Amino acid sequence: MQDIRSPRSHRNIKVVAIVAVLLLVWPTVVIGQRLRDADRAFGDKPDESSVAIVREANGVTVSLDSVDADLMQTELVFTVSLPDEAVESHVPDVLGPIFPGNQLKLDGIEPQASGLNLRMKPHQAGDRALTMTMTLGAVTDPARGATVSFTELPFGLDEGGPVVVSGPWEFPLESGLFADVAAASSVAIGKSATSDGLTIVVDRIISSDDGLFVDFSVTSDRTGATDRATNTVQLTFEDGSTVVATQTDQLDGDGGSIQPGESNTFVATFPPLKETGLAAQISFGPFVSGVPETASIVINDPFGDWSSEPLMLHGERLAVSQVTVDEVTGELTAVVDNLEPVETATRIFGSPTGQLMTATDANGNLVMPVMGATALQGTKGEAIGAGEHGATFSGIDPTTQTLTLSTSQTAEYLDGPWVIEVQLP
Repeated sequence: MQDIRSPRSHRNIKVVAIVAVLLLVWPTVVIGQRLRDADRAFGDKPDESSVAIVREANGVTVSLDSVDADLMQTELVFTVSLPDEAVESHVPDVLGPIFPGNQLKLDGIEPQASGLNLRMKPHQAGDRALTMTMTLGAVTDPARGATVSFTELPFGLDEGGPVVVSGPWEFPLESGLFADVAAASSVAIGKSATSDGLTIVVDRIISSDDGLFVDFSVTSDRTGATDRATNTVQLTFEDGSTVVATQTDQLDGDGGSIQPGESNTFVATFPPLKETGLAAQISFGPFVSGVPETASIVINDPFGDWSSEPLMLHGERLAVSQVTVDEVTGELTAVVDNLEPVETATRIFGSPTGQLMTATDANGNLVMPVMGATALQGTKGEAIGAGEHGATFSGIDPTTQTLTLSTSQTAEYLDGPWVIEVQLP
């Protein structure tokens, strides 16, 4: 995992580190002595529904243990017994593959847009059963229910092809399991906000006993991939109170970044509403977007009394702020920082959606990093801006008189604004 070794010390600013991808930068939830709109609006999410449907065919028993359904997805937890010949198998993914339309038949429900989502722990030889979690899309008609059927189940063996056990194992999902979904209310929004080459559209808002769901899309007109990990979805009410989404899930794409010219869909989840009809603003961001361009900066005497001249990048000053050498391993860590005030800093030497910076010594020897990170600067609840990019290198010649740090992709900090006025269900 990429990590930064040494914290900044030359500036009295709290750094929000980004390890491999950018960590979430969260705004402060406003809490007062009186009951605020945010306090009145939200309650607790109910637990999932336990069910006990057991089916057996040709020596294999499949039981449906629980169903957790909302307007976005349906999660089913199954326990599957293994046939005798598969119990001692050393194949980690002992069950599968399972494909909709072949081994799996669905009626009244479909896979998610990203495909069939199955999760199982790796099989250990000797285990006689496994737990499988299947995540599907939302049920088509809650009043009608749905049916999930396995026609056959393949089990992997150490040698030869899989053993295929014929079913069927049929599981009717009665309408009562979707009572909360049927009772949910949905409001079509269709409003958008555009800034910094990103357009965000709030498609609809759904309120149910499971939570408040904001369904939105992000379309990029930028030249590089945009990291979405810093995106905070927040509701602000008329009295100024706020609440932040408990999670935001990407429903398509690669799950980590928004590619140029593409549109990705997301759902932000909030606690369930206790009060209806409140007016609110939904805000999004910030984001960090890669910029396909090269940049370099030279460190003089990197293993001694080092020095370096600042680099101007799109009118902003970037400089090497830190060079440290591990006395035991000889590894060198270098950090390039944005020197502008946090309120105006937008450029970062490296990008979380690209490769880490590299180092080249005075003899032209290229050294790849062993770890590194990109970071924002700022203080929780206050201004956030572009920060630093650092990396650790192993095997650099300690006698080199210069070390050139280079990157093939810089990054730009984007703070919008993306704000949309809505009326909650």
